[in-house]
Amino acid sequence: MRVNPKLANLQYMYANGETTQGLPEGTYSNLAATKYIKDNDKNKDRCLTSDEVSLSQEAFDKLDADKNGKIDSKEMKAGLKGQDAAIAAYYKNKKAGTNTLDPTAKLLGNSSSSLAGTYANLASAKFIKENDKDGSDTLTSAEAGLSQATFKRLDTNNDGKLDADEIRAGLVGQESAVETFYEKNGTSSSVSKTLASLLENPKTTSTSTTTYTYTAKAATSYVESKDADGNGALSSAEAGLEADAFTVLDTDKNGTLEQDEVQAAIKSKESAFKIYYGNKVSSKVINGLTSSLLKTI
Repeated sequence: MRVNPKLANLQYMYANGETTQGLPEGTYSNLAATKYIKDNDKNKDRCLTSDEVSLSQEAFDKLDADKNGKIDSKEMKAGLKGQDAAIAAYYKNKKAGTNTLDPTAKLLGNSSSSLAGTYANLASAKFIKENDKDGSDTLTSAEAGLSQATFKRLDTNNDGKLDADEIRAGLVGQESAVETFYEKNGTSSSVSKTLASLLENPKTTSTSTTTYTYTAKAATSYVESKDADGNGALSSAEAGLEADAFTVLDTDKNGTLEQDEVQAAIKSKESAFKIYYGNKVSSKVINGLTSSLLKTI
């Protein structure tokens, strides 16, 4: 197979940690995505399933945009978008002999690894910087300019101040709105107004009317696939889970996991399983996804 000379040159620079001027944006993140798949693709199908990576199920779901139970090169590249600088720095340090760990998995597993998340982090920091009159790197109620109800909701440690983490937590689910603000050439002079509006109106979801059909199917499939003695429940050995995770999942403390206990643990992923089933993902992949979720308990 003929190798594109330009790609081969970029791969050489990537492997040797060389950073050069004029490389197109995305060069390092795209090559890191390709390398990550190559290094972890056990069955050589050029995709990654949840059992081939050490990512959390939340991170895996986020990367698996088409919900087919696999992460392909396109999805991997999207997950690393905007991370060129961090990846290039790693290879530069590696070439210089610095003992650093490859950041790819961390960037993929971080909730802020997407460009939208990066923008939300940036906006949170700017919100504090623009309103922090006493230089404490936190905001009092007066400095924040938010309603008392919102300030109290965001101040999770009840210390009377908002730090960057508390403000960032208030933007969960609204990252795309922050990204849109920046993509439309939003400036620091208007970021406070935008964030204040988002913080005052948090994104909420209601699951009171949800029918958990697909997590019920997934739980049944998972139990049936591991039920070696055919008694309709899983012992600790059959489940193959860490003792602590098994204890938490075994809510009735009878020493076995039943279908309803498994389902209760994965209910929050009903919408994801619905898409997986709609895409006719194999039972093996479904069981692998369920297993990954249970291991994070």
